[in-house]
Amino acid sequence: MIDTHCRNFYQKVFINPLLQRESLNKLSPNTLTELGCLFGVLTCPLISFGYSFIAALFLLISGFLDTLDGSVARHRGLTSIQGTVMDIISDRLVEFSVLLGLFFVEPNSRGFSCMLMLGSAYLCITAFLIVGIFTTNNSGKTYTYNWGFIERTEAFIIFLLMIFIPSQFFLLSSIFTISVFLTAFIKIWSFFFMNKENTTI
Repeated sequence: MIDTHCRNFYQKVFINPLLQRESLNKLSPNTLTELGCLFGVLTCPLISFGYSFIAALFLLISGFLDTLDGSVARHRGLTSIQGTVMDIISDRLVEFSVLLGLFFVEPNSRGFSCMLMLGSAYLCITAFLIVGIFTTNNSGKTYTYNWGFIERTEAFIIFLLMIFIPSQFFLLSSIFTISVFLTAFIKIWSFFFMNKENTTI
């Protein structure tokens, strides 16, 4: 929800000023995507070995670069299907790395919760992509973006809380799992509700 409602403000305050910097425009959008992915993937060993502050910092940098790469691509007219594919794959790698790092902190007690979080994310991204394929794209992005009960900002907030407050891992992981399952359900339900006349198989 935060991404949907605060994106314009975030874009205007934090991203647009950077788009005017010549030094930034020397970097390709794909390079920014790769850097964001690298910072995100490195959170796995950092979380596992207890470097919470650095892990959180790397996760925030990864998230920021993830919002910056697409803006740079659109600003410079460099949007492409390949860039979109790379961006989506990068996002999933980062999220998987965070969950894997959280699992490695206490594998025996966290295994089932992490499996549920992965399962909810698996279903949600499937719903996101399938609904996007069959929805008219009226956004400025290469792919259709649908509103979600939990979006990437909320997911990152919960990740950060799980990193810094390990004693509340099970509560936070439950909130994450329920929220992501609910997001997937809302996406699927709204798609079929809005396309009732086209739901025959």
